[in-house]
Amino acid sequence: MQHLRAKETLFLERRFIDENLDPLGFETLHDPLNRALAEIVRPLFHHQPVDAHHTRLPGNDLIGKEIVQTTTIMQDMFADADLPAAQKREVGLAIENMASFLEKAYPGIAITVSGLMVVGLVFMLSLLARGRYTVPGRAFPEWKSPEWLVWILITAGFLVAFVEGIAGTFALNLLVILLPVYFLQGLAVIDCFFRRKAFSPIIRTVGYLLVTLVNPLPMVVTGIGVFDLWADFRKPKEPES
Repeated sequence: MQHLRAKETLFLERRFIDENLDPLGFETLHDPLNRALAEIVRPLFHHQPVDAHHTRLPGNDLIGKEIVQTTTIMQDMFADADLPAAQKREVGLAIENMASFLEKAYPGIAITVSGLMVVGLVFMLSLLARGRYTVPGRAFPEWKSPEWLVWILITAGFLVAFVEGIAGTFALNLLVILLPVYFLQGLAVIDCFFRRKAFSPIIRTVGYLLVTLVNPLPMVVTGIGVFDLWADFRKPKEPES
């Protein structure tokens, strides 16, 4: 009975894809690569393992396998460490929580990493091709995200805190994508402050490394980016009369 239900579900999914994706202008799913992509995307919405037979890819549930492999390596590393039993249990619990987070937030992490890579490439291009290539729009010290974006961030935060299931997972992925945006806005605020104080490039570089790598400074910078909408930290102070 369960086998028949699984076949029926698979048939309905494929019929929905064929009827709805192709009219929107997507490539036909008869192409092997597009069919493989469809099989990989499907588990994100249905929480099912990747069908290796249809994708022609090795293994089953590729994302899950990578997460399990990584957590197993970490558990083996701490298992050989000379730590008290209670501390080992805490580490094991932390690793399990990390695995659960990665499984839920993998789409958001993938989008965020891809976006940061693009931002890094644009930054390097602007440095190496200075004078021949300029990034359109405001300079980084003046940059800020759209004001309406903060309300999506706040809504996603409430959903993660109080809602479970698909809505909570979707909100978690939104947070994973949006929080780095506000980290960059907070970094823009700090960059503006550094330039107003005329700090040397070396001091600015050290400051950027500290606020990026030293915990909990990244969260503080992200908070600055979020509250910049209301506080407007970069607004010039009016001279006292």
